[in-house]
Amino acid sequence: MKSTGELLSFGKTIQEAMTQAFAWKDGQIPKAYKQRGSVYCQIGEDQRHQCEETIHRLKEKGFSIIDSSQTDISFFKWVHQTDALLYISVPSVGTKEFHEEREHAKKNRIDILSSPDTLNAFVNAMSAQHESVPLSIWQGKQSQKVGL
Repeated sequence: MKSTGELLSFGKTIQEAMTQAFAWKDGQIPKAYKQRGSVYCQIGEDQRHQCEETIHRLKEKGFSIIDSSQTDISFFKWVHQTDALLYISVPSVGTKEFHEEREHAKKNRIDILSSPDTLNAFVNAMSAQHESVPLSIWQGKQSQKVGL
């Protein structure tokens, strides 16, 4: 079980369920699924190695990556830019790092990813070809019998 903002989704595979969970969050498909723009990354030192490969995949998909440890761009200025799409906020274990930034991103309707495994699942879901369907239709599809 993985929290993606207090919702439940079903699928034949974990990947299918996660794809639907991200797509159904707040009743809208995340902007990052439909367009490219900038991604602001604030990652605690002890979490960097777990996020590097996935952030590299975002860059390969055409996103502009802003690493807070290597830029002078303030998060509070970035969040108001027109191309601001996604905020990766992975604090060091046991800390409350970046809390103020996450609250500010939420108020500005910027999608936030706050753990390495959720970040990876989100990027995988962007590439998935699963169709999101209502539960009632999904249940019907699962009960259909295939005959030869």
